[in-house]
Amino acid sequence: MWIKRILTTIIIILTLVNLFLYMYERQSRPKFGYIDVEQVFNGFHLKKELQQKFQSVHDARKRVLDSIGFELQVENKNLQSSPNSDKKKMLSFLQRKDEYLERLDKFKKDSDEMSVSYDEQIVSQLNQYVQDYGKENGFTYIFGTGGSGTLMYAEEAQNVTQGVMEYLNQKYVGKKTN
Repeated sequence: MWIKRILTTIIIILTLVNLFLYMYERQSRPKFGYIDVEQVFNGFHLKKELQQKFQSVHDARKRVLDSIGFELQVENKNLQSSPNSDKKKMLSFLQRKDEYLERLDKFKKDSDEMSVSYDEQIVSQLNQYVQDYGKENGFTYIFGTGGSGTLMYAEEAQNVTQGVMEYLNQKYVGKKTN
């Protein structure tokens, strides 16, 4: 009878030790995942919002420039069709044309700067959300794919792109409503 108790106690102790070792090994093992960076970037609500904002600013500026450009074309045709063009009109036209070209250059420069600024804002917020996702979900590493050479292969089971995308969009929407 006492041998049965000793054996039962030993079995229980061995079972608990095995369970402890299993849990310890499982917790100490790094957790890996990867995301398709391009898919996450393009699926991020902030990116879509800033893209719409950029497009509306771009379209408004383009309408103004197109209108000025059309006026200049009409004025140029009138000046060319009139053999006795007034020098004042010609100088005024050339000055307006120069102003138009300066505005066109400024428009391109401003658009490029806005695009870079928006991309930096998106990447910064995206990186923060991916870090938060990794911490909250116990990841040791989250790699990015997308042809940049950071990850050349991974099992599909390690792909956490969809979870990250859902997480960061929920977090972003929550941030907007607060």
